[in-house]
Amino acid sequence: MPRGAFSSAVLQPDGIVIVTGPFSLFSEDVTGKEIFVDFFLVQGEPGAEIMVDGHGKWTPGNPNWTGTADSGALQPGPANGNGFIVLVHDDPPSFVTQSWSSPVEVTEA
Repeated sequence: MPRGAFSSAVLQPDGIVIVTGPFSLFSEDVTGKEIFVDFFLVQGEPGAEIMVDGHGKWTPGNPNWTGTADSGALQPGPANGNGFIVLVHDDPPSFVTQSWSSPVEVTEA
């Protein structure tokens, strides 16, 4: 399973888009805490892009992360998703960041 990716972006009637993707930790990532995910989705041609940004989380034991964003002017169709997470380690105290980019199909609920 990929460490981070986008598997769905579903436009809701209330103007929200619900975004999900698979997530797993490498064995050296020691954390029992929720991991916060920041992401943005981009659609359109260069110079006329539509971008929405949102937030989500991954909870240990879940195979997927989930997030939401205002859907803005997103339309059903292909988009590119970009995500960013921060892992917090207790021992030794440290942060590990991870980012990724992957295509995602925007659909309607």
